Order: sequence, then C-alpha cells, then structure tokens
Amino acid sequence: MTKPKKRIFSLDGDTVEVIYYYDESCGKHLGDYPDFESHPRYTPTGRPWVDVTMTGCEFSETEEQDCGSCRYLQKEKTNDIIGVCVHEKRRLAVSGKDEQ
Repeated sequence: MTKPKKRIFSLDGDTVEVIYYYDESCGKHLGDYPDFESHPRYTPTGRPWVDVTMTGCEFSETEEQDCGSCRYLQKEKTNDIIGVCVHEKRRLAVSGKDEQ
C-alpha cells in the first residue's frame, strides 16, 4: 500500500491541507479536495476559496461563468485546481474593514 501524500495550499493568509491517496486503478495519487460549494471557506481577509470546476459566478468574465478560466482566480501554482477568488464583490466584510 502506498502512503498518502499531503500538500498545504497557502493563499491570502490562509492554508488548506489536501491529502492525496494512491488510486490503484489509475496508478496515481488523487487529491481529496474540500467541497467549497457545500462548505464555503474564506481567507482572513474575506476572500472565498474556489476550485476550477465551480460555475455560475455572476462576476466571471467568461461565457461559461466558471472559475477555472476566470482572471480573478489566484492560485499558488499554475496547475493547481483550487485557489482564492480576488474579485472585490465576492469578498466578505471583515471586522475592521468596510464592506465591499
């Protein structure tokens, strides 16, 4: 049995841990990513974590309204599938800051 791997994603003052389990059928480690749609998560500055498969965002500038091709998706590394949305209108008000 192959040992799981771990990666810490760090953006905008927050960290998300993802465990990668080895999948025998495809011969690769696959990430157990959080479901940010069912369980929203925000950075300390109020920015939402998103993944590239999320769709239907009214602030996306793409026809598909997806996060994956949106310029507001900030990722730690180019090929990452999770990141933080930096669009100001999606940002939550944080104590001590004006509501956006």
